[in-house]
Amino acid sequence: MKIVIDATTLTINNGGVSSYLRGLLEEFNYSSNQIETLLPPKINIPVKFLAKKAQTLYRELYWQQRILPKAYTKHNGDILFSPSHLITIQKGIKKVVTFHDMYIMRNPKSFRKWHALYSNYIYPKIFESDAYFIAISEFTKMEILNYFPKCSDRIRVVKSAISREFREIVDQSYLDRIKLKYNLPSEFILTVGSLEPRKNIISILKLYDRIESNELPMLVLVSPDGWNNQHEIDIIRRLITKKKMIWLTDIIRDELIALYNLALIFLYPSLYEGFGMPPMEAMACKCPVITSNNSSLTEYYSDSALLLNNPLSIDELGFNLSKILNDRNLSISLIEKGYNNALKYSFSRTAEETFSYFNEIVG
Repeated sequence: MKIVIDATTLTINNGGVSSYLRGLLEEFNYSSNQIETLLPPKINIPVKFLAKKAQTLYRELYWQQRILPKAYTKHNGDILFSPSHLITIQKGIKKVVTFHDMYIMRNPKSFRKWHALYSNYIYPKIFESDAYFIAISEFTKMEILNYFPKCSDRIRVVKSAISREFREIVDQSYLDRIKLKYNLPSEFILTVGSLEPRKNIISILKLYDRIESNELPMLVLVSPDGWNNQHEIDIIRRLITKKKMIWLTDIIRDELIALYNLALIFLYPSLYEGFGMPPMEAMACKCPVITSNNSSLTEYYSDSALLLNNPLSIDELGFNLSKILNDRNLSISLIEKGYNNALKYSFSRTAEETFSYFNEIVG
């Protein structure tokens, strides 16, 4: 089987969707299948601000809708696969697209204007086309069917996973070097995610903004990008000045794995997720997790994390942090349950189930 993959997401960022594709590519069965990954060419525009916008328009309006179908034919593809929400609407091509969530339709104001407008225009056309769909959770499948009930016979739930790289690190000297490099305290709370409204990092920042410096361990935020976040950035600057937090914007994966290993608690009060990869990564590194009791987070983490019934509640957030910090047995229990939970979600399984679905479609 010849599989042509739109690898556009690898050129955009290092977020969850990119990790999803990298995980699949690491595990795909290359011995019995031919894999062709295609990337959009870069547009050379000297003005940085305009270049980013032009690249987005080129990628979504021309590359994915016009060039990829031709490339699929040129490479004699049996199936065209997109790992992230967008795919050509041209009919007559056997194609599969993964949907991680439907938040952009549920809450378009939380996204950049172009992405909200284009997604709400193109999604109906994609679901009305002859495409097949992968949903990464039962929750995402229900969300899709809420908007597009007629495509129920073309959706397969294939649960997402995390890379095997996320693990417990026993080399204390390496961990010490990471602590020294980023001037990390001996104890800290970790959160990871883009500075965008959905991730609800603002609730964590508000909690730290109202407490005294010694009430909770220092906060470490790993967040390289985002949007609609000026309020968050203002508080971050104030907390950094008060030495209540550290903000890391550019770290490599090995360093992130080390941070998971070093953290006392991983905090992820997201408002909506199709999977929520960072909590699972933290669990694989034996870090206790607090996350939200909503969307797919309940589906993936209900038995292995402390769940926030109202992630917008600063009081509930502070209470659950203190609960783990003051109860060593609870922390140990969450570490064990979380680690066992993470073992269930390997990309070898996800890749195998994805290939099985491809084979069914190709026939």
